[in-house]
Amino acid sequence: MMTLEGAKEILSKQFQSQEFLVEQIDSFLSFGGLIPFEILVFPSFDRSSSIKVKDDYGDEVGEILFTKSQEKREIQSLPFEQFICFLHSNAADSIAEKDFEFTSDYLLLKKNKLPDYLARFKSTSPIWGGYFHLDNITQYRYTKTNSIREINAIDNLNIDRDFYFETLATAFRETNPFTRFLKLYHMIELKFDIHTAEKIKDLLDIGNKEKEISRTLRDYSREDIERLKSLFSLKLDPYKIVPYLESVSNFKTKAESIFYEYGKDSNPIKEKKSFDKLITIGFSEISLNQVLGNNRFKIVIPALAAYWIYRIRSSIAHNKLGEYLMTQSDEDIIVEFAEPLLREIITQCYKK
Repeated sequence: MMTLEGAKEILSKQFQSQEFLVEQIDSFLSFGGLIPFEILVFPSFDRSSSIKVKDDYGDEVGEILFTKSQEKREIQSLPFEQFICFLHSNAADSIAEKDFEFTSDYLLLKKNKLPDYLARFKSTSPIWGGYFHLDNITQYRYTKTNSIREINAIDNLNIDRDFYFETLATAFRETNPFTRFLKLYHMIELKFDIHTAEKIKDLLDIGNKEKEISRTLRDYSREDIERLKSLFSLKLDPYKIVPYLESVSNFKTKAESIFYEYGKDSNPIKEKKSFDKLITIGFSEISLNQVLGNNRFKIVIPALAAYWIYRIRSSIAHNKLGEYLMTQSDEDIIVEFAEPLLREIITQCYKK
């Protein structure tokens, strides 16, 4: 931000016929009684006009200006409110360029409301106002990447509806791995819905299958974990899933917390000592039957995939006490384990 004297000089040159008081209030510059704050605004707002902000007494606190744009604007032609936003963004005490591109929207706060606003409203504006002050946003970049060096092309995937592609496109645009995981998880939810509808249609075409239709509807109304287990038992190749499950060994401590410390009764490997042994020797058919017995490989592996995926989904989505609370430090287990596993599950579930 430029100095007080620099701001005064530029403003007087820009608006020669008018005088605007420029003053320093604490660490803020006030222009004509207005203090600009850079903000990030919720994307659903209509940006065609500004928005008045009022306090709990109905008094006007300030105004949101939608200045962010993909186009540069001629600095000399900016109206006063936008010009002072430009001054806030400009660190130099002179104007070197002809045009300027706004990268943020702004709240123009009335200077007499500053102390009250800072004390009572600023930090909570995302909740009551739908906008974030940029200096209140934690600056964190998601940087974890997957070290895959080979991808196998797969044919005969039945992705034949527009909303499948819309869901995938939304997921792949997402840079936050936790949000991306949830969006990819939607592909499984969509598949279960369509899978159930197709089963009912086939039963209706056959005729006289009311009991089977009733059971199908009962399965559909169950909790998500039961629906996942039902779908995965039909669609997943347990032998192809095993390598993706075994990569959890790189995150043993976190896996123990997610699947056991905060575990649920639906865990198909209920004894942690069995999990500890399998995570060491692997989840192959020989290993799993050795630890669990009874030739349960083809039953346990799809159920285990369902449980692990659902527990991770719940840890991200619920974010409440009683769940494993995902933080930025868990980015690695999502990018390197959970997301590859989920993508392989999606591939198998959409196989014709």
